[in-house]
Amino acid sequence: MNYNRETINPKYIEKLEKVCMGHPKFNEADAYGGSKATGYLFGWVKAMYDFNKVFTETEPLRKQLDEVKRVVEVKQAELKEKKEMLEKIN
Repeated sequence: MNYNRETINPKYIEKLEKVCMGHPKFNEADAYGGSKATGYLFGWVKAMYDFNKVFTETEPLRKQLDEVKRVVEVKQAELKEKKEMLEKIN
């Protein structure tokens, strides 16, 4: 199964927060108490939830990093051009 964790619908996260995350029985011990399958499903849901939180919080930083990388590429191209001009002069 190929699940794209970077495109989780925000409505699902909101519903998970309202229904499950605040519930006192939504924990690993109770999940494994039901069955191993429930425990593993709990672990997967919790991991996807945690990943989504971190992913959405760091999105502005990743966009900023991409912009800085573009600027660096432009400046490196300019530097290469200037070095070539300097070599011709020397």
